[in-house]
Amino acid sequence: MPGYIMPEPDDMGPDAAASVELRAEVQYDHGNHRWRWSSAGELVPSMREAARTPRDLQVMLTVYGRIAARLLEKDKLVLRARVTAHWLPTGGTAIGSYDWYRSAETGRLIPAQEPWTLWPGTMR
Repeated sequence: MPGYIMPEPDDMGPDAAASVELRAEVQYDHGNHRWRWSSAGELVPSMREAARTPRDLQVMLTVYGRIAARLLEKDKLVLRARVTAHWLPTGGTAIGSYDWYRSAETGRLIPAQEPWTLWPGTMR
């Protein structure tokens, strides 16, 4: 999101933590190759955590992403999955994502890339 400035939380002092919700989603073919993301909340419940640093957020996405991928790969219809981090004070603005895809060689969900994150006040 080039040019987007994440708002600063009012209480974001040096010891404050951003309240973050992590969610898992899967991509399904809804017929005629109309792929869309759907919540995977029934298999992988969302999780709320406090992140004090950008590194905390990166670690949360990595760990939750690996857990979600292991749970979701059991469903062979899941070809792509992702976990997203949402900053709760703004009503759910996405501040991070970690995408996974099913490997043709192993049949397992593997990372599509490294997780990306935005930290409040750092993206300009």
